[in-house]
This record gives sequence, structure tokens and C-alpha cells, in this order.
Amino acid sequence: MCSVIEAAREQGSLTIALTNEPKSRLGSAAELVLEMHAGKERSVPASKTYTTSLLAFAMLSQAMRPEADFAQALERVPEALRQTIALTHPLQQAAEQLGGKRLAVIGRGYHLATAEELALKITETSYSVADGQSVADFMHGPVAMVEQGFPVLLLEAEGPTLRQMRELGAALRRKGAHVLAFTDHPGRSGRPLVIKTGLPESLTPLPYAVAGQLLALHRALSLGLDPDHPRGLRKVTETN
Repeated sequence: MCSVIEAAREQGSLTIALTNEPKSRLGSAAELVLEMHAGKERSVPASKTYTTSLLAFAMLSQAMRPEADFAQALERVPEALRQTIALTHPLQQAAEQLGGKRLAVIGRGYHLATAEELALKITETSYSVADGQSVADFMHGPVAMVEQGFPVLLLEAEGPTLRQMRELGAALRRKGAHVLAFTDHPGRSGRPLVIKTGLPESLTPLPYAVAGQLLALHRALSLGLDPDHPRGLRKVTETN
């Protein structure tokens, strides 16, 4: 990563491609390619690509502005992911309970992109209409569709957005929604799924993304669907 920063400083500007396929069109269009080494994606819904992109951005950030605490946190990421994968049984139970053909996935700050990623994974594997939203956007319109039993997945983590996420969760429960919360903070009400990451908020999207992808996997399986081969989708989609 340090060589990337030095190259950018020497040239004044630099087009960098983060890709798992260095010989792709994206890779050939960039001046510098950072290969993510995620291995071959074997299912149609790309999962490793997203998580390795998050980690690559975090490493690039560390290279640009090194911080000792953040460097140590990066070293803890693999263990946090292993602990998340070990949550197979509670994630399976949660997936079976989170029914319905519509679903809202809510995040904010660092978790907004992951909310959108998980909504996409649920949509393409379970054929549900899942929508990733920020707290603010959701409360300014989509909240009107919430009714008794409406499923909502909240992504909350220790940090500035925690209070607002919990207030939203409480408000949705009063409306009768079925709320599942991923959280790394103790003392949460409403039977959350606790993910003990041991990471700063900026890195928690990594284990949360893995947890959400596993949730999507088990949700599809509970419906008798093949999550690796969603109907009507191919590995490569060509657009004009």
C-alpha cells in the first residue's frame, strides 16, 4: 500500500482499480491495480468481492494516514470474521423468523453501504423486495409501510449512530414490526443478535457484512431456494 501512496504523490493524481480480476476491463482502464486476492467467486451473488473491497479501503486509509491503534485493529479483523462465521445457528434461526416478501435493512454512517449490500443479497437469493436505507431516509417516507409483523434488519454499532438506531428500533417495535438488530454493544433490548467484534466502528461493517450474507444464505435455504444460482441471473451481466 505504501508504494501506492508514493506513486500517487509522484504523479499528482492516480487512477487505482480495486479488483479481484486484474485483467478485467476495470483493471486495464486504471494506472495502478490493487488485486484483492479474494479467490474465485463460485456463486452468482458475489460476496467475497464486497468484504475484500471494504478491507482494501481500510488498508489504503491506513497507508495514507497511519495510526497505531487502527493498525492493531486491522490485525484483529480475521478473528472477528471467524467469530461471526461461528454464529451459524443463531443466524439460521433469525433467517427462519425473518419472513415476508418485503424487508427493510437500515444502517447509517459506516453501515449504510453494508445495509444496501445486504438488501441486495436478500433480494437476489430470496426473491424478496429488500431495500437498504439510512435512518434519516427511512423515517422520511418508507416508514409509512411498516405494519404488524413487517421485518426490519437494523445494523447498529458502538459509535455516534448507536442512539438513533436504538430509538428507531424502539419506534418500529411500537408499530408492531419484527425487528432483528445486529449489535456489538451490550445492554440491547429486543433480543438482538450480538456480534462481539472487538473492532472500532469503522471496521465493524466487515463482520456485519459476513453475518448478513449468512443470514441471506439461510433465508434462501429456509424457502427451499438455491442461493448460489438465483433464477434469471448469470455471473456476468452485460449492459450497454
